[in-house]
Amino acid sequence: MVRTIGDLSRGLRRRLKRIYRTVFPPVLPPLRVHEPPRASFSTVSEALSTRWSKYGADGVDLTISPHDDMFVAGELPSYLFVGTSALEVISEAMLLARKTHFADVLDVPCGYGRVTRHLVKFFPDSHIFVSEIDKAKQNFCASTFGAHGIDLPPDFSGEPARHFDLIFVGSLLTHLNENRSRNLLHYLLKALSEGGLLIVTTHGRHATALPASQGRLEQKTLRDFLRGGFGYDGAVAYGNSRIAPSWVLRALESMPDARVLGHKEQGWAQFQDVFVIEKATGWTWPRPLRTRWPGG
Repeated sequence: MVRTIGDLSRGLRRRLKRIYRTVFPPVLPPLRVHEPPRASFSTVSEALSTRWSKYGADGVDLTISPHDDMFVAGELPSYLFVGTSALEVISEAMLLARKTHFADVLDVPCGYGRVTRHLVKFFPDSHIFVSEIDKAKQNFCASTFGAHGIDLPPDFSGEPARHFDLIFVGSLLTHLNENRSRNLLHYLLKALSEGGLLIVTTHGRHATALPASQGRLEQKTLRDFLRGGFGYDGAVAYGNSRIAPSWVLRALESMPDARVLGHKEQGWAQFQDVFVIEKATGWTWPRPLRTRWPGG
């Protein structure tokens, strides 16, 4: 028996929910019958151990461009630490995906080789490609480290010229506005081979809270981050973004080929967040509904 208006409202909401679920039943993704073959955990672990041993024995090329804007004189250990951390991130991704090698690897943006110099030593059996909007940086990496330069469209539109088995994107989403960030994720997923891995880094909660606590973050950027998960300041083409993990996951919900294998806060160089995404064509993921029921 309905005694109050509140009871009537709650009863009506329950009936409406039942009707909605009947008319719009949940859609489950179809089972993927042909899962790609994966190496065992022990096989991947042994392969990575061999790579790390050889990488440690060979060392990296210490040729540094006088124009390298990421290098601070007298701070070579810190500079090299960022590159080594990238290899650790990639190694963790290989364990997650059960990968032992990659035929074609893309480093974007390559800069003056902060990560590239490590990739060519860690993956001597791979073709290493580099891309940068600043062609002087791209050409330096290609000529100095034996990588292959490749141009990507500045607005990340169109179809990729080739596909890669691993794409490492260190600190690019950190400088794009919201629309360009989505475009980049879509484009790079298209540029992956089937079963390939995309690793992207972002300025997440830690990289947002730290400057905010020191008064070095614009209030609008912080406000947008807290409200919608994405804060940005700067020009249309280039600036500084702060991206919550939830924003990245929501963006990937609309990309049926994206299978999220992992997210690690402060995973790269103890500062930027890391997302590991596998291209898995054939999945049809239902996008969660965001219906807000009054009082629900």
